[in-house]
Amino acid sequence: MDITKFHSVFYSSKDKIQQDNFILKHTRSEPKKRHRPTDNSRSGKDLTYFYFFRKRDGSQIRICRDAFLKILGLKKDRVLGVMKRHHTSGGKIATETRGGDRKLEKYAEKKAKVMEFVQELKVLESHYNRHRATYRKYLSPDLNIKMLCEMYNNSVDEELKVKESYFRDVITTHFNFGFGSPKTDACLTCLYLDEQLKVEKNIEKKQMLETQKQVHKLKADAFYEILKTADDEAVVLTFDCQKNLLLPRVPDQLAYFSRQYSFYNFTVINGHSKTKLTKENVHCYTWCESDFPKNSSSIASCLYHRLLNESFNGKTKVKCFADGCGGQNKNTILIAMLAKWLMSDAPKQISSIEITFPMVGHSFLPPDRVFGLIEKNLRKKDTILKPEQYEEILAKHGTVHKVGVTVPVYDFKSESEKVQKKPGNWHFRFNPSKRIILKKNKDKTAVVVKGEVAYRTDTCTFRQVTKPNHTHQNMMLIEMEKGVSLKPLKIRDVAKLLSKHFGDDWRKLESLQFYFQLEKIQNGNAEETPEEVDDGEVVEEIEDDNLEVV
Repeated sequence: MDITKFHSVFYSSKDKIQQDNFILKHTRSEPKKRHRPTDNSRSGKDLTYFYFFRKRDGSQIRICRDAFLKILGLKKDRVLGVMKRHHTSGGKIATETRGGDRKLEKYAEKKAKVMEFVQELKVLESHYNRHRATYRKYLSPDLNIKMLCEMYNNSVDEELKVKESYFRDVITTHFNFGFGSPKTDACLTCLYLDEQLKVEKNIEKKQMLETQKQVHKLKADAFYEILKTADDEAVVLTFDCQKNLLLPRVPDQLAYFSRQYSFYNFTVINGHSKTKLTKENVHCYTWCESDFPKNSSSIASCLYHRLLNESFNGKTKVKCFADGCGGQNKNTILIAMLAKWLMSDAPKQISSIEITFPMVGHSFLPPDRVFGLIEKNLRKKDTILKPEQYEEILAKHGTVHKVGVTVPVYDFKSESEKVQKKPGNWHFRFNPSKRIILKKNKDKTAVVVKGEVAYRTDTCTFRQVTKPNHTHQNMMLIEMEKGVSLKPLKIRDVAKLLSKHFGDDWRKLESLQFYFQLEKIQNGNAEETPEEVDDGEVVEEIEDDNLEVV
């Protein structure tokens, strides 16, 4: 039927604007031609409205208003409203006028002024070269949103002042700003140059300081560029030691002033800085202070274990990244261990090993990400009494290897001294070197080494660093005995702490048998020996920017 067709065409679209234009297409309004007398009880009509119905053949016929409303199922006000708006707009088609931002123009000047104020704020440099630092800006840690809003309102006229909620909305919507934290473990060179720039008045000296600072930053950036670059031909290992974890870990105030046993975690990650961290590529080597010292031989033994158990399918070289801690990572004992592995245990296709160190003060490495996750879990634990409890937490983030149980510790220090020259007799300066490369000589009978002070240039030559008639193959793998004598004062303090926390009968508690057995073993040692300190055959590193080239 024609009526059904007319009705279905109107409702074929649920959009109000299209329906309004359909109404306009089938109605017409004209000024009123005849004015009848009235008693002024109501205002007269200025327009006369006509309504049309379209048949299937396309022809239109005029119908009354009631018929038009009944066919379309509409009310009078809906249709009259569309027709009146059409007439007052000068015959324009229907447009959407509902909703929208009706305050944009009102607040446009205020918004522009707030954005101008925020853009003039001084931002801070991110200390570490992280990826997000390229688009994330940091304001002074002394500031906050409320303080900034007060500063803005005090700097503008009354009509431009805004509420804190409006100010917060603008700064969070249009700016990627955060409030920095006070610097910790910051680079000494960066701090020194910043302080000199604050007080220097001479323009030439100030420009020189600015240049030194920029060069120093470029050197730090160069390390991270290398660290995040994937190399299909190399196995990439990054490693570092976590800060000492305490045993027992108890919430007692006395623990702050008491000596405690240390639990060590040395983490090795297979992958560069962009590699996803999984339990398969994160390896945590753990041991207690009473088992082995935390020195270069222990660290070298853990890395040696990792190299022996690593897969080198399709790889021709090894790249290592570590910080420049002399007693742990950057020392001649570690170099001797790598040379020993390269000559005696490495697959035949491995041609070289390169170990790279960051600029002092800019040593954020992938293991630090793991340490952050571990610390996050530790904050939820107020009491930790056994080494196994630490190992359970570490096992959530990587594979745990127990040093002295599944990982033997070898006396690499003593063996390296037998075959290797002192670092002062090497053909390059050990401390300033940022890259140390090892490879086999031409006849593959010995390892040759060189050290580079820059990350991207090679100026040094390969030479042997062993004594005459000695090679790294001569190093023996002498396993060290488990057990370290601790200071009696430390044993006394731990016993006192446990007595205060658990009572005088703490030695009878099953959960504290670790400390009871350790106390018995330590008290059975007649000879008191000081804690071992290993300097790794290196002296404290002194940064000299004038000697380094990017």
